[in-house]
Amino acid sequence: MSLKELQTLAKQRGLAGSGQMRKRELIDALKRQGEDAPSAPQPLPTVNEFAGAVAGETGFDVELTNA
Repeated sequence: MSLKELQTLAKQRGLAGSGQMRKRELIDALKRQGEDAPSAPQPLPTVNEFAGAVAGETGFDVELTNA
């Protein structure tokens, strides 16, 4: 990838200061960021977890109204 492409990718991923980094620094920063990312998608909540969230048992603020 070119320096410009790496800067664009870094900006999309929210890396601060990527405009002032050299190519090698950008590559290293993007690799470090990739290591911090979860390796697998997070599972969807189960029916019981979802029901608990609707009932307010998990700390979510949910208000049910008849509209």
